[in-house]
Amino acid sequence: MKNSVRSFVRPRTRLSKAKKKLISHASSQKFCLSENFENFKQHSPYKKNILEIGFGDGENLISNALNGLDSFHVGIEVYEAGVAKVLELTKKNNLENIFIIQGDAKAILEKNTTTKFFDEVIIFFPDPWPKRRHKKRRLLSNNFLNSLKMVLKDKSILRIKTDWDDYAQEIENDLNQIFSNIKKHINKKTDLFTKYEISAIEEKRNIIYFEAY
Repeated sequence: MKNSVRSFVRPRTRLSKAKKKLISHASSQKFCLSENFENFKQHSPYKKNILEIGFGDGENLISNALNGLDSFHVGIEVYEAGVAKVLELTKKNNLENIFIIQGDAKAILEKNTTTKFFDEVIIFFPDPWPKRRHKKRRLLSNNFLNSLKMVLKDKSILRIKTDWDDYAQEIENDLNQIFSNIKKHINKKTDLFTKYEISAIEEKRNIIYFEAY
């Protein structure tokens, strides 16, 4: 991964001592760094497994875990602030069905040795890298979507949302090459509006939602 193009940049904000302690003292049953990750199967005792990549502040991840206690929810996030927030909410809500991996999703999927494991994969509002010279940083490339298909069980679902039209077109083109069935919705009603979705609505951008099987 040394020569690969990152889909993220290191933030300049610093965590409080309390949040750093939350991460450094997190149980290995709840959290691991990407360098310590081996495969998804080793962490889940559940039959139904759901993966969310780039969960941000964890609003959607925590909501799904609270409403799906019979499922195991794996979250991947590169930024410490989001990881600390979810670990805090996991503890506050006494959730036993969440596992967090901090690191680059591309590197984590490359290390993983488990296939056909997830019933659902969720990627909501990945960084669009709108400038032409930065588009190579976009997470949802053809190769990455192929990697996601490998970890999905047969007849399982990949859910993607973006509020950038040209990114949506790229995603749709790649999905059609990889998956047999694609559904596309624009401004579909949802039970939960995250802060990113609210921001998009306020700025009057269309929210494009894909389901791929």
